[in-house]
Amino acid sequence: MTLRPGEAAELAGYRVRFDGLTAVEESNHFKVIGAFTVSNGGRSACCARPRILSAEQSPIAYVDYRLG
Repeated sequence: MTLRPGEAAELAGYRVRFDGLTAVEESNHFKVIGAFTVSNGGRSACCARPRILSAEQSPIAYVDYRLG
């Protein structure tokens, strides 16, 4: 699914809100970080910050997760 900043969707009993993107240029790569707020029953459960790093020709995606 596609979400715009501020939009939310329900997923497996959780509400996932897309808060936006941040772009950061480091010395040897460029990264884009997504910000999400995840809640369950109105309580904020956590936030997630997946990111994409671009070094050379091939971007690399990293997921963010919380155990427990």
